[in-house]
Amino acid sequence: MRSHAPPPRTEERPSLTVIDTPVIDSTVLADLGRLSTDPTFVERLLRGFRADTERLVRTISDSLAARRYEDVKDAAHALKGGAGSVGASQLVQLAIRFEKASYETLRVRAAHWMEELARASTATLSALEQHLEERRKQSSDG
Repeated sequence: MRSHAPPPRTEERPSLTVIDTPVIDSTVLADLGRLSTDPTFVERLLRGFRADTERLVRTISDSLAARRYEDVKDAAHALKGGAGSVGASQLVQLAIRFEKASYETLRVRAAHWMEELARASTATLSALEQHLEERRKQSSDG
């Protein structure tokens, strides 16, 4: 009879949910478009999100390198909130992972998780830029 090792702790399991999660939840973007009659509202919101995301990803990276794990968790919490407000689903999932991880897990997985975060933030910002381009095209066609 084989002995089975216990399952890995939650934060150490590979997170397939991030891969399976869409980069952007288009329903959130559609809802944002209906929030204001100001035609620049969504663009200003997404530009602010871009700046915040770039700053927060840099903070997470720098804080991981310096082993300032509480700063990592604080920046991840801020990223989660901003990402949620614009429908950036993958960034939300990654931010939750950073926020909930133990200091030891952050130390061990820092390089791999930063690669994932960099890829997800690039994909997210690109998708949001594409959304803005489509909005501009629709408003100039209409």
